[in-house]
Formats: sequence, structure tokens, C-alpha cells
Amino acid sequence: MKNTKSLLSLLFLILLITVTFLWFFHQYDFRETMQAMKNASLAFLFAAVLSNLMFVLCEAYNLYAILVSIQADVKFRKCVKYVFVECYFCAITPSASGGQPAQLLYMRDDGIPLGKSSVALLIIAITYKGSLLLYAGITYLMTRISFLDTMGRLRYLFYLGILMNAGAVLFMVMALFSGGIIRRLSFFLIAALKQIPGIRKIRIMQNTERLYERVNRTMDSYQEGAVYIAKHKDVFVRVLAITMVQRTFRFIVTYFVYCSFGLHETGMLPVLLLQSVVSVSADMIPIPGAVGVSETCYMRLFRSVFPREYLMPSLVLSRGISFYGMVFLSSIMIIVSQIRKIGREKRGNM
Repeated sequence: MKNTKSLLSLLFLILLITVTFLWFFHQYDFRETMQAMKNASLAFLFAAVLSNLMFVLCEAYNLYAILVSIQADVKFRKCVKYVFVECYFCAITPSASGGQPAQLLYMRDDGIPLGKSSVALLIIAITYKGSLLLYAGITYLMTRISFLDTMGRLRYLFYLGILMNAGAVLFMVMALFSGGIIRRLSFFLIAALKQIPGIRKIRIMQNTERLYERVNRTMDSYQEGAVYIAKHKDVFVRVLAITMVQRTFRFIVTYFVYCSFGLHETGMLPVLLLQSVVSVSADMIPIPGAVGVSETCYMRLFRSVFPREYLMPSLVLSRGISFYGMVFLSSIMIIVSQIRKIGREKRGNM
């Protein structure tokens, strides 16, 4: 059943990508786009691919550093696998909601206790969203919000992204250091919702004891995270710093694509900052991979950077390297991992 659901989610993602690009190719010539991509510098495109690989390795290193610091038995190559697992399931689920649960399952299968893996992923989540907010703040200050005029009505997506990411970080920080308040508030909300006739009929509300247990497990993991941060401040600061570098590796992909067309009028920093705006605007949109939203924000923001004949090719290459290619590679790695797992289980039953 789970495999069927995953396949349907992947097919839906492919459908979204297809519809998105059919829409854009109504406005941009397909042959001209392909020709521009064909003429792009392979050296700069290789740099873009390498930069995206460094994005993966940075997160794998962070995960490895956290797990090792709490005496989890893990190898670095396994952490690389967990990052690809996250990439795939984040891409096929709304608001990237399936990434961390899938990672927890894969870590459990590799013998990593749930308590340790939950703490590691919690720290990753805090630093990842926190680094995006830092980037957004830097962009807001350095550009004097001029990019908002370029975005038009899409600027509300940027505001929404800031608000939702800030809310998520605030919630996680409160849960870390004021867990009792969040726990009691959650229990109060569950009890209040249970009194509403319409909501009471919803399946998830029919077993409130399970909800209470889920809240307790979640808050316990946050308390463990708070203890971890208190004991490993140096690791937390290092992970946050590396996460900023990791974000930079992802954003710089677009700059290398820009250079691949022989363009040099715009410097690296403006391209990085604009790409961070795209990420903030699409980060919390409840669409798998934020497909359609990311592309639209990109086209609106980068039309001031790329000449028209290179705008569509740059979108295909930039998103192709940083997202579509990553989803494809992640799916291959997951298939290989599952085949190996089935092979081990068969040998174990012999």
C-alpha cells in the first residue's frame, strides 16, 4: 500500500512538472530553449552540478556529526543515503512533509534508535529553516526590498514564506525550552476540538488517546533536543554555520548557470540573494516540490537578470540540476537500497 501511494505521489509530481513546462513553453520557443542549453558552457554546468553535490554532502556531514556526538553507530555513506531519502520524499509530498518521517524509518532499519535519530533531525530542521530566515533577512536588508516590486503580487508568497518559516522556528524553539506549555496547549486544543460535533467525526479525532501519546512522544523528543543543545553547543553552532554554507551551494547553482551562457553583467551576490527569495517564497507551499510556484517566482525575479532568450533555458538548467535531477538520482538510490534490503532479507531467511 505504501509503495502504491509513493508511486502515485511520484506520478502526480511528474504530472505537475509536465503541466508547468507545457504552460511556459506556450510563451517561450522550445527549439530556441534547447539550442541555448546546447550552447551552454559545460565547465560552468559541471560547477553547478558539483555545487549541488556539495549541498548534499554538507547536510550528510551535519547529520553524521550530530549522530556521532550522541554515540550513534553510523557511517558517513549512510548519512548521504538519508539525505537522498529526504530529497525524494520531500519532493513528492506537500510542504516537504514526508522527508523526515522517511528518514526516521530508514535510520530505524539501519539500527539507529528512534530517540537519537529524532534529535538529529530536529537539530537539522531548526538550523535549515533558521539559515533560510537568515538569508531572507540579509536579502531584505541588502536589496532595500527592491525585489518586491519585481515580484508583483507574488511578493505575498515571500511574506507568507517568512511568516511560516519564522513560525516554525519559533514553535521548535518554544518546544525545546518551554515544552510544558506547548504540551498543555496541545492537550487543551485536542480536548476542545473533540467537543465540536463535525470535527469529532474525523477519523484522526476518533482516537484521542493516540493523539495524546503522539504529542507526548513529540514533546519528549524536543526535550531531548534541548538537552543535546545544552551539552553540545559547539556542535550546534558548527552545524548552523555549515547549513548556511550548504544553502549557499544550492543558491549558487543559478549563478553558474548564468555564467554558462557567457553572461557576466550581474555579480554572484545578487543572483544568490534572488535565489534565496525564490526558496523562501516557495518553501512552505503545500504542493509537491513547490512545482509551478518555484518556477513562476524564478521567472518573475530573474527576468531582470537574464536576457529573455536565456531566461527559459536558465530555468530548465537551474531547476534541472538542483531539483529534477536530484529527484531522479534520489529515486535511483532508493530503488537500489530497496533491492539490497530485499536481498539481505532473502539471505537471512535461507
